[in-house]
Amino acid sequence: MVWVVELDVGIITRAIDLLRSRKYLSSEELARELGLSSEEVSTLLGVLLAEGVIDEVRVTHQCSTCPLRGFCSVVGGCKDLRVFKLRISGSSR
Repeated sequence: MVWVVELDVGIITRAIDLLRSRKYLSSEELARELGLSSEEVSTLLGVLLAEGVIDEVRVTHQCSTCPLRGFCSVVGGCKDLRVFKLRISGSSR
């Protein structure tokens, strides 16, 4: 099944503002904050990744070496967590 999602500028702007203010966000957090379904957020993230606006952050299974260790609420590892951050200005294509 193919999901067709209409992304308006307001949703994209809100997503970017959230990422700017929090530094890192999981796809689940983004869905909750924006009131979108997981399919809609996947589409949004795909567009932002393709345009070079965001990067996906590699999280490790060991909390002590994970870049999210200072504020992550997952205890004991995060096997399937997808986390994103804004790409630093000037490094996009």
